[in-house]
Amino acid sequence: MKNSVLVFDPSSTRRNTIKGVFINDYNVYEGNNAEEVFCILNDFTPDIIMIVVQPGKKATHLDFIQELKKSDKYGSVIILSLIKEFCEETILHTLKSGAHDFHVYTTNKNILLHKVNNLINYKKSLSNKVLGHHFSAINETLHSEEVKKLKKFEQLIEEQIKDDIEIDINSIAKVLNLSQRTFERAVKKTYKMTPVRYIMSKRLEKSLQLLKTGQISIKDIAYQSGFNSVAYFSKCFRSFYGYSPSIVKRNQAII
Repeated sequence: MKNSVLVFDPSSTRRNTIKGVFINDYNVYEGNNAEEVFCILNDFTPDIIMIVVQPGKKATHLDFIQELKKSDKYGSVIILSLIKEFCEETILHTLKSGAHDFHVYTTNKNILLHKVNNLINYKKSLSNKVLGHHFSAINETLHSEEVKKLKKFEQLIEEQIKDDIEIDINSIAKVLNLSQRTFERAVKKTYKMTPVRYIMSKRLEKSLQLLKTGQISIKDIAYQSGFNSVAYFSKCFRSFYGYSPSIVKRNQAII
């Protein structure tokens, strides 16, 4: 599964510019205010959050960073502040508030991409060294038996989506002999998303493969992927991949 970035910026123009840098290699999410971003974080924990800090408006963003740092829930998330121009005062305030690094976003966009790649790879390498195996630090509280059950969970989801079977979270938890709370906790720690969002991602992956054939209507693809509404399918697809299903179907997007 792709790494993920969350862009926090009130400007849709800037968000789209930043999104364009990452869309081919990352799953990109975006929010234009703190409330919207925290709403996303309730269901999903990205690898990195990029926050655009503007001179004169930095206080709002500093408050947001400090609020993130108060919660252990987001301890594994990298916070990168993006500034329009180099300003020592702005950078100092941002780093003091808890941001891990900063970047002047008006410079070469490839620099931003490589910086994010390096930050995420470094975090993963540290996690692997600390734990001594290939699971990230967020999985350290899982027992080996839970890990085996999550592998079974992956298999069940793949099979049920392939066979177009209605998926029920509670039923899967029972099959795995886990309480619903333990099951949801384990899934979120391992995949950085809720069971519902994980299943959604797998449905969208299936829809992408169907779209690439160019032989099935978008309506049929939506229904075959488990969506009851074409409009809702299109909204979810665009949010996940950054392109509309129709563009992908016409082979006009590179994913």
